Amino acid sequence: MVSVQHPSAFASQQRILKKLMESPLKKLSICEAKKLIETASAEDILSLNNLEVLEPEVAEVLAKFSGGTLQLNGLRELSDAAADALSRWEGEDEGLRAFLELNGITRLSEASARALCRLTFGSTLSLDGIRQLDDASARGLGWTKEGTSSLKLNGLDSLTVDHARFLVSPTPHGRSLYLNGLTSLPEDVAQVLGRQSDELFLNGLTELSEGAAKGLAKKPLLLSLNGLETMSPPVARALADQRGYLHLHGLRRITDLSAEALAYHKGNLWLSGLKRLSKRAAEAFGRMSGTDRPDPELFSQTTLKKSELSAYGEVWWLALDGLEELNDEAAVALERYEGYLLFSKKQRWMIEWMMQYHLRFVFIEDLRS
Repeated sequence: MVSVQHPSAFASQQRILKKLMESPLKKLSICEAKKLIETASAEDILSLNNLEVLEPEVAEVLAKFSGGTLQLNGLRELSDAAADALSRWEGEDEGLRAFLELNGITRLSEASARALCRLTFGSTLSLDGIRQLDDASARGLGWTKEGTSSLKLNGLDSLTVDHARFLVSPTPHGRSLYLNGLTSLPEDVAQVLGRQSDELFLNGLTELSEGAAKGLAKKPLLLSLNGLETMSPPVARALADQRGYLHLHGLRRITDLSAEALAYHKGNLWLSGLKRLSKRAAEAFGRMSGTDRPDPELFSQTTLKKSELSAYGEVWWLALDGLEELNDEAAVALERYEGYLLFSKKQRWMIEWMMQYHLRFVFIEDLRS
């Protein structure tokens, strides 16, 4: 027998959920927590950012939430027992989407950090409130065995070599590491971060030395440096040794020499900030390796969503979705590129022109999202 919930009952539950989530209560009772979990659905974002205290028993109840996002950004402290209880939260789709935000926490014990890093595989742990790591928390956050797939520490404004060694994930299928709060990067720290095998986000860096670039390019599958607005040829050549996804959305202009150096990159190159491209730079990118097996199915698609790109893993991309103009000579040069050019849907005015020059291209509907 299938039970159908009356619309008025559902509306009543949603009012209860909204009232509890918007409540100024700084502490949640077990009874209130149970009511929240009973009322919330898997589609809800459970936002409890007013809470300043979380008892272990309440954490155990919240860990039964079936949705994908749990926000507890009002907490300034977290006991080891509460952290252990939260570590059992699996989120939505058995952990495939579990985003835990604890951005008010400024310090963690080693036991708490280790517990939180035991979150189900596929989860994201956000600790953007931590400004500096101590030895204990760094050791705890280094625990990655079958745990969190993404660790966000965007509040860090400095990082030592020893602490970097704990954070990096050198094993295949490790975790993504977000350190977007760093505005400078010593070369010795860059050498350690370059051992990160999965995704590495350093979008706060506005400048990078050649030595640091060489260190970072060693191993990350994805390296994101969207804060760089200019790039010298030596730095470009160093970053070209990275294999995989290289994000340089912040580059507003690129010299011909830097373009020629960067063109040695083998993989997916994202240059969404470039507004124009010289003939010489286009010739350099046109000589880049793309793929030996152009996908006929992909070639027949002129529009895709960004999430659909992963279905074409053998194909390399060059994203130029910020271009506002491109002369005929540059277009002819790009025709030699063996991969696919990515453009945004705002550039559809270029379609006839690109087909005229036989460019392999795809429009991405949500490229900037």
